[in-house]
Amino acid sequence: MGVATVTRKRDLPRIALGLWTFVCIGFLLLPIMFVIAHSFNGGNSFSIWKEWGGLKWYHKIWDDVPFRDTLINS
Repeated sequence: MGVATVTRKRDLPRIALGLWTFVCIGFLLLPIMFVIAHSFNGGNSFSIWKEWGGLKWYHKIWDDVPFRDTLINS
């Protein structure tokens, strides 16, 4: 029961909090990554992958002048 035992007891909450933080951030970012991955879908359905659509949707968004101007102004 020296210094090593006390240090291990103090490290456990810090490690648990680090793991919990990692899980929570992953839980929040996973849907965003899923949407980004599906933005390259060539079909209109979100749940069915039709074909590789490339940057089609990104080109459409930049062709929308009011949206582009709003984005630039913000």
